[in-house]
Amino acid sequence: MPNKKKKIENVYKPYVRGIPVTGTVIRRGLKLLVYQLVFAVFFLLGGGVFSGGAAVLRYIATVVVVFVCCALVWMDGSRDGMTDVTAGQNAYKHREAGKEITRAELEKCYHPLRSVVTFLAVALPLVLVSGLYACMAVKERIALPVAEWAGSASGSGAGEGLGYYIKTSPMKLVDILRVIVRICIFPFMNLADSNAKETRLLIDRLSPLLICIPFMAYIPAYLIAPRARAQTHGQIAAGEKKAQKKRARMEARKREREEKNRLI
Repeated sequence: MPNKKKKIENVYKPYVRGIPVTGTVIRRGLKLLVYQLVFAVFFLLGGGVFSGGAAVLRYIATVVVVFVCCALVWMDGSRDGMTDVTAGQNAYKHREAGKEITRAELEKCYHPLRSVVTFLAVALPLVLVSGLYACMAVKERIALPVAEWAGSASGSGAGEGLGYYIKTSPMKLVDILRVIVRICIFPFMNLADSNAKETRLLIDRLSPLLICIPFMAYIPAYLIAPRARAQTHGQIAAGEKKAQKKRARMEARKREREEKNRLI
């Protein structure tokens, strides 16, 4: 039977917990907020391809686009977590060596709540804007096509009723917010047909939650950083152990050859 590959054990090293709320954490959140602009363009390009297609294609496009955005945020959370865990382990070494840990070092160290603070830094502005729109959103009205002659006829007594259909209202705050929010949640708006007014209104109401979905990936990615770091230490330890065994075998063979030469 073939030998089963030995499982590499994780090596957890102690680290110093840092400070949850720091300038670095807030800047990370603002960086993710900039990602929303990138996501908006990606939503329009990726989700708009199948916007007029079959429902199945729209659903698939929505899942793919949202998954890619979540993956980008996940990579940021994982990288930031690994950086903070490494800083915490280095700070622990300094403390064990009798050195004093400065506040600047503590601000770089890992703390689980830093993931939540970073998420809130990016989510709060988005939730405020989308939440305001969600409170103001109303069901869309179906625009009726009007013939060209309606414009001239509306001024006469017989055409006064036609004026109702060609009246235009100035753009209001809700209209501006609708454009902004729907661009940010375009993949989800793409799930509903243009005639499904109730469904589109429901999506508008849920926009504060939907707009945060890609950024929620940051929290678990950051929280698993200690385990990911332990896996890295385990791989390093396994590599060193393997190298030691190899050196031991080479030294044993060298001693065997030397003994044979002496006997000869």
